Amino acid sequence: MTFLAALVLATATSVVANVVLNNPAPVLEGVSIYSNEKWAVGFRTPALEDDVILPGIIRKRSPSLGYFKFAVSTYENIAANASMFLQLELCPSVNDIFTRIFLLDLPDCTEPTASSRIHIDNNGGGVDFRWFPDPYIVVAPNTRYWFALGSTSETSHKLPTWLYGTKDFSTANNSTGDVRVAHLKGDGDSWTLLPLYENRVPSLLVVSTYTN
Repeated sequence: MTFLAALVLATATSVVANVVLNNPAPVLEGVSIYSNEKWAVGFRTPALEDDVILPGIIRKRSPSLGYFKFAVSTYENIAANASMFLQLELCPSVNDIFTRIFLLDLPDCTEPTASSRIHIDNNGGGVDFRWFPDPYIVVAPNTRYWFALGSTSETSHKLPTWLYGTKDFSTANNSTGDVRVAHLKGDGDSWTLLPLYENRVPSLLVVSTYTN
């Protein structure tokens, strides 16, 4: 599926697609999402790319994010007319003196870089959800961003669960700590950086391109 996602983007844009983060699901456990609660996974965007226009003439191109995939378990017997949604946000990191000194680097979702929402239907079980931003999201190069997920579900027996991915993260493959997890309990609360649960984070695939 990772290859197909990259192929779709490459075909649509006539450029090479790159996998930024690949943490597939399912692991049959995850984090439940109440209304006004958010979970976020951090990742680092690609660096600038050299684009050779003519011999000796090179310009820099910034990356764009064009595809996200994540797995969420939803419960059965949800009413067809229920107004239940997954809320998706791409957020920059907080950039102030306090966070830089203490290396917190938490999400800043007060003004998301991009956002969307997906209706929660009656599928049940583990479901792969996909987000193709249109237009693609132009991001700062070599910078940590956060994919944040919330929901409008207010009943505990119908909470969506963002399933953990199968990949283990350690200093061997995450030496800079770019892949991390943050949690927001509700409106008015502050984001909290959490230790990785058994070296895992919620499932997420991020694919980028370089556009002209």
